Amino acid sequence: MSDQQNRLVGGSSANSDSPTHPNEASPAAKSTPNQSLLNRILAHQLTSILFGFLLSGLVGWWLSTSYAERQRAADQKRQEYEKSVVAVQELSRDAFRRYSRANMLLSTFNRGASLDELRLRKRDYDESVVEWMTNFRGNLLLTREMFGEVSYLRLQKTIGDRLLHDFNDIDECLTHAYDTRMEPSADEKAVVADLARCEVSTKLDSVNDTTYEISDDLFALASQRFNARASPSPRNVTTVGL
Repeated sequence: MSDQQNRLVGGSSANSDSPTHPNEASPAAKSTPNQSLLNRILAHQLTSILFGFLLSGLVGWWLSTSYAERQRAADQKRQEYEKSVVAVQELSRDAFRRYSRANMLLSTFNRGASLDELRLRKRDYDESVVEWMTNFRGNLLLTREMFGEVSYLRLQKTIGDRLLHDFNDIDECLTHAYDTRMEPSADEKAVVADLARCEVSTKLDSVNDTTYEISDDLFALASQRFNARASPSPRNVTTVGL
């Protein structure tokens, strides 16, 4: 083989080791048009502003929704608490009215007041009894709804064993005294003595104490159950016009 042929063979071998396209980039350095567009979008200043705006909107929506839900729950609890307070007030009001009217009627007997005043006081007392009996069952059912079966049974026992028992005895004594006093030959002192033997004053004090006890217990129970501050029940009953 001549020297010229050897040079040709060597050059051909050398050329086969070199890349066919010296300026072609490696596969790792290649980037598609979509990737280049995405990079430009992410690097743009408006992109971060828009992302921050969207994130702020989502956070604000979540906060407002959470606040609205908590507010609805708080409003519902407040309404339930107010309803329970009304139940206690209605029960206490009717009991105190009957107690006050009975006390006023007793005072009329003890003072030896005229028959006209006695009739007026007896009528007022009878109205308070009717109102108590009309609202009593409904108030008990409302109390059971607000405070549960256990509290209702305890309340029912207290009212049945003490409050209603005293009310019935007082009503029987006052009615008998009124009927006796309205007779033409009635002895006023004998009527007053009968009322003293019935211990109406003592039973009225017991009614007053029992009503306070029931009211205080129910107010405390409402405050504990609904996590609210209950308005204090009245501590004194003032009877006017005795």
